[in-house]
Amino acid sequence: MMTIILRLFRKLGILKYLSISVPRNTNKIKIRIPVLAGQGIEHFVEKKETWMTDILGVFLASHQKKLVFFDVGVNIGQTLLKLKMLQPDSIYVGFEPNPTCVHYLYQLTRVNSFGDVDIIPVALGEASQLAKLNLYHDTDIDSTASIIKEFRDQKKIKKTTYVSVLKLPDDFNKVPDIIKIDVEGAELEVLKSLYSTI
Repeated sequence: MMTIILRLFRKLGILKYLSISVPRNTNKIKIRIPVLAGQGIEHFVEKKETWMTDILGVFLASHQKKLVFFDVGVNIGQTLLKLKMLQPDSIYVGFEPNPTCVHYLYQLTRVNSFGDVDIIPVALGEASQLAKLNLYHDTDIDSTASIIKEFRDQKKIKKTTYVSVLKLPDDFNKVPDIIKIDVEGAELEVLKSLYSTI
């Protein structure tokens, strides 16, 4: 029902003026989804990436200890929600350079009182630098955004913003059990950054 109401608000042009937190029950676990000026409605798409939930469930079932999960390319926290619904005490480290997504993630973490969550507002790369993040859709939370110069058709760039790229320090204080990478063409740079960790 709430999905229908949110879609109606979006169609009427009202959603972009609202900042609300909407309860949602998934797998008998209650969570809250912030909808900030229309951002976050993506969490109400039913059965999106169910394969990720299945894979995480199998992996978690085979581990006796708390999972340390690195999520490189967080966007607005789809994987974060799946992980915390399956194992609330897991340790989550998310790397996300898009400042709009980072703001959303702080709100998502806060309204759900998620513990053991670190959001690191950078892209991972082989060298620390500033990079251009190209967005290809008319949304600041574009999940297809990329820092790779010609990853997509340059004519389709809607917006560009500068983001920080960081080489993960060798002495970073967390060692992952699993690493998820979704970075739109920058996978090699991420692997180089995580080389000593891996």
